[in-house]
Amino acid sequence: MDLSSRLSSLRNIDSSSDTLPSYSNPNDRNIIKSLLVKGKSLIGKEKHRTFDLPQSNKEHFPSQPIDKKTIPQEFISPGVPLVRVTHKKKVNKSFRIDFDNGLLVWDSKASSSIKISKIKQIRQQHQAWNYIEELQVPRSLTKFWISIIYIPAKKHKHNNIKTLHLIAGSEESYSLVVETLTNMVAFNDTLRKTQDLMMVADYCWNNISSNGVVTLEGISGLINHYDMCTESDYIKSLFDTVNPTDCALTFDQFKTFISLLQERKEVTQLFHYLTSHESNQNQNNITLPTFTIFLRDIQEETMSDEEILTCFTSLAIANAQIPLREFTKFFLSDYLQPIKNIQSEEDLTRPLNEYFISSSHNTYLLGRQIVGISSVEGYVKALQKGCRCIEIDIWDGSITTNLEETSPPLHDETNDSMRPVVKHGRSFTSAVDLKQVLKTIKKNAFIRSSLPLILSLEIHCNLENQLTVKRLILETFGTALVKEPIMGNESFLPSPLELMHRVLIKVKKTKTVSKSGAANNTSTSLSSSLGTSVSGLSEDETKNSSKLPIKKISKEKIHPELSFLGIYLSGIKFRNFSLPESKSFNHVFSFSESKLKRFMKEETKIIALLKHNKRYLMRAYPARFRYSSTNFNPLPFWEIGVPMVATNWQTFDLGQQLNEALFDQPFNSPLQGYVLKPSNLRNITITSNKKVDLLKNQAYCKLINVNVQVITARQLSFSNFKKQPINPFVEVELHGCNLSCKDQGKILRTKTVQNNGFNPSWDENFNVSFKTNQNNLNFIRLLVKNDIGSSTYDGNDDDENNNNNNNDSNDSSELISSWCTRLAYVKNGYRYLRLVDAQGEESLCATLFVKFDITEERIVTD
Repeated sequence: MDLSSRLSSLRNIDSSSDTLPSYSNPNDRNIIKSLLVKGKSLIGKEKHRTFDLPQSNKEHFPSQPIDKKTIPQEFISPGVPLVRVTHKKKVNKSFRIDFDNGLLVWDSKASSSIKISKIKQIRQQHQAWNYIEELQVPRSLTKFWISIIYIPAKKHKHNNIKTLHLIAGSEESYSLVVETLTNMVAFNDTLRKTQDLMMVADYCWNNISSNGVVTLEGISGLINHYDMCTESDYIKSLFDTVNPTDCALTFDQFKTFISLLQERKEVTQLFHYLTSHESNQNQNNITLPTFTIFLRDIQEETMSDEEILTCFTSLAIANAQIPLREFTKFFLSDYLQPIKNIQSEEDLTRPLNEYFISSSHNTYLLGRQIVGISSVEGYVKALQKGCRCIEIDIWDGSITTNLEETSPPLHDETNDSMRPVVKHGRSFTSAVDLKQVLKTIKKNAFIRSSLPLILSLEIHCNLENQLTVKRLILETFGTALVKEPIMGNESFLPSPLELMHRVLIKVKKTKTVSKSGAANNTSTSLSSSLGTSVSGLSEDETKNSSKLPIKKISKEKIHPELSFLGIYLSGIKFRNFSLPESKSFNHVFSFSESKLKRFMKEETKIIALLKHNKRYLMRAYPARFRYSSTNFNPLPFWEIGVPMVATNWQTFDLGQQLNEALFDQPFNSPLQGYVLKPSNLRNITITSNKKVDLLKNQAYCKLINVNVQVITARQLSFSNFKKQPINPFVEVELHGCNLSCKDQGKILRTKTVQNNGFNPSWDENFNVSFKTNQNNLNFIRLLVKNDIGSSTYDGNDDDENNNNNNNDSNDSSELISSWCTRLAYVKNGYRYLRLVDAQGEESLCATLFVKFDITEERIVTD
């Protein structure tokens, strides 16, 4: 029986009765009868209960909502006098709120403003200690210190995260600025997410009404404030629908206008389809049987009977039915996330080398490699997104500033002329103090994930500073640092579960040369190289380690005391896969993308790589020629089992999107950053009498059928806040190493909707089938773009030249927002996709409404 017939068979079901029609599907009868029996008393008891969203989506409002009438007037005009601090100078400026445009402004120049919706954090006093030390600010000026971390309106080629440092002149102005901005950021974010119509109406009314009414001009200003790119004719049509005879709306009429503006017609249409199969008395609401079939058959959810009943009773009104408004609220909740919660089923007991580990390259950079800016914010961003392997390039250097000082600086280094600093060497990038970097890492290490964090050290400083590096690491991380094998484990790598909330060091292994000239390997065997362990050093010995005699060091110039910290990740230079050093359980090879690509052109080396990555750790990183910090495609390296594929997190291109998609998990999972490799990449069997194509791992053993229905989008806007019409269209891409050449990165494009970024509608279906292997390393990416070229594109395109992978550089379009995930993570059914902008930042309002239908079939091979 098809879905429509099954729904129709429920027409005569009484939600207060145990009787089911005889022609119902047997599974439906059993499930629904069970639910009806369980739900009789619950529905009655919970009739006044409102729908309770999961914790991650609950609404928290400031006690004093900030609108145009409640903002302190001096913050609007003439402004609050503050001191702006940079590396070069301190300057007095007047800062004011431009509420209509949602800006914090301090000068007449267009660049002298911040979009309040793009403020990521507001740090006060000791919370901004790293910047205070970096700028060597006198203690007397830190009491009223404010650091604002924000995303620039226009993507900067050198810096994708920016900071604004301020000093208030008094307690009063300090509190006024911090409290006002904090409340504005919090309330604006919540207002965008909330479904409380009355709160939206009240807030907006206070900002745009005058004399008890609001005009069309006032509403247009509201649309502009929230960057809703919608056609003015559409707003006027809604305005005229509410009041066709007058040029102003009363408050009650304004509430109706907001209701029409917030209406999601795509959900309404689905609601009417479901209720059309209800009995006459229930056609305006959804009953429990229909709700159950909707979840099980249309959405293909795996919710238990109890979970379905909980959802239903939370949504149902007094007559035990779900109205349209509650159904819409349910659609926007975390219950219908588009991503499966794979992490809850992940096995975390395998050795480290059996996982893909979320890894970052040049983590300290915010932009380009040659003239970019080094900052602790790179580490904050990566760690808060779940990165578990971060890179620290350490050089000899100093931190300079041109600030005039009237008292000693805050840092406590007695000799900072050549202290260890973090920067990109042999370039014009700025430097940041290593001590600040380590403190920042410690603070953010386990906020997003509790799984082990790897610090990949690239050591370029002198021997004396290397001992300082070691001391700072030991002092900063203390007992969290792995300083000796856990539980006597000296022959194989531990699991992520055993290392939760621990910090690991990856550093090169060195060789010392004794006075007799004999070479001795350090950290080859843990028991012999460490003696007892790093922790075996007494506190006094650790502090006085710089006084220890330094033996002659080989070409690598890594001090043994620092090299000892590589307990489970000892970096060695690759010479051959067959050498004994290539079989030590704790070694790590690091390869550039260029070298790995050369290896992958030879079958014998591909087999060697696959065999090696089954047992040991390996790291891949971008080639040196990527001066703009672009990324390679990580898929080929995952396909040969490389555990740590490091990307430039500061550039949100295809490579980084695929990287984040592999490790993406919903529900704020605390187990972010580790994904168990497919079994083919952990259990590879090589036999001498049978040729095995290891690169493809028994390729084409599955047929994947992908059906995507692109229905509508909502509240699209440019990340750089350009006030211009949007002509949106959607591209659907598939990426995977074993997709055929015809389908690799294939573009499936919708028609263009003219001049509507608020609620464009396409309702177009795309079908693709392809053969693949068991690794499931296939990805889907949806791009919402603005058509700035031809406006006559109708969605029909047979030109195979468009099936390329460099979709972000289309000259006739510009990227608005995107969504990317691993195909194996996708939930079928109707889903709202929360989009990210061109810089990878979440667009709080922008969504894409789609329907997925993804199936797979086994292919029988000889």
